[in-house]
Amino acid sequence: MPKKPTLATLKSFVRRNKGKLQVRFRSDFDGMTDCVQGHHNPQWQEARDSDQGERMAQHDLGVSGAYCVLRGRDYITPLSEPGYDGYAVYNCCGSWDIAVNVN
Repeated sequence: MPKKPTLATLKSFVRRNKGKLQVRFRSDFDGMTDCVQGHHNPQWQEARDSDQGERMAQHDLGVSGAYCVLRGRDYITPLSEPGYDGYAVYNCCGSWDIAVNVN
């Protein structure tokens, strides 16, 4: 049985595949309702570099919109679906998938 993916696994994946990453945001935190809201039709899109600076680099792994809470509060699972291999991330701020296109 494979090891459970950790934040280090996710960071390594992002670093190794920089420039080839696709991201899909399933839900995110909405300050207007003070809760996490799901996206109605999440779509894969090219991952953009974050412009939040060094202070946020540890939380967003350098990918715009991909937020990690840290301290063991991110639930990371392997993701394998037709055409994509990567990881799904869920935490109190939302959920998102990050993968590379294998086609």
